[in-house]
Amino acid sequence: MDTLMQLCGLCLILLIIPVVHTVPWGYPQTKPGTDYWPKIYPMYCAGLSQSPIDIRTTATIKTEPVSFDLLGFGAEAPRGASIVVQNSGLSAQVKLKGDYFVSGGGLPGAQYKAASIHFHWGSTNDRGSEHTVDGRQAPAEMHIVTHDVRFATVSEAAYKVDGLAVLGFFIEIQAQANPKFQALVDALGKLKFNGDTFTLPAPFALSDLLPNTNIMMPYFRYRGSLTTPTCNEVVVWTVFKMPIRLSQAQLNVFRSLLETSPGAPVEIPLVDNWRPTQPLNGRLIYHSAGVLRSN
Repeated sequence: MDTLMQLCGLCLILLIIPVVHTVPWGYPQTKPGTDYWPKIYPMYCAGLSQSPIDIRTTATIKTEPVSFDLLGFGAEAPRGASIVVQNSGLSAQVKLKGDYFVSGGGLPGAQYKAASIHFHWGSTNDRGSEHTVDGRQAPAEMHIVTHDVRFATVSEAAYKVDGLAVLGFFIEIQAQANPKFQALVDALGKLKFNGDTFTLPAPFALSDLLPNTNIMMPYFRYRGSLTTPTCNEVVVWTVFKMPIRLSQAQLNVFRSLLETSPGAPVEIPLVDNWRPTQPLNGRLIYHSAGVLRSN
């Protein structure tokens, strides 16, 4: 009887302890895709304030323009700055070291520190961006991930309300190459396989990655989540209306990356690494014009 009671007690403990999922997440072509994320990570990915979203322009709320200030984004890189570009097998990642700061723009925190940049893109030009505007997808999208300076890291801020602010930029195709983007494109050309990294010998100006910063910049603002697991709902999103413009050849360099490692029996292209839009669930989307000032 004592043994039976002990076994029952053990069963009860096992029922109480949450199951820890170790299933790797990914996109539909190789790993459990975006439809499975809410099952693998139910605490957040199944939430009601998920990202990305479709931005219906007729339903947005107009707000007064507020300018952004970007510190360290200009031609003179912050002291001790370094930029490491990586093929993570899920995206092209740009890891930032140095004092790159974002403030203003109506963000709830006084100042945010830029920690990384990553990209989402499609296998064809009719898809690729995570956010959509009136149902239309751009060929790609760039995200600058920043965390409130009250927290030491992105990981810490990811569990605090409004702890993260992400700046999103659509990427469109133009006839000519974007020369300011070429340093990053050249680095990506060295990163064919999952896990490949390249440290730039000299950091480029982050403002080179942005659209023209000298004019009014309409943007959309809403509260949402990370667009990759664990989908924490702590992100203040700013999605800029003016796109970055690259040539077809430059975008094709992104599509040349592989999500597989060297020696894999089959080479799998790293493409279509975007999450579909999520229900708005009554959230408000604001539409403003503002100025991006970089120095």
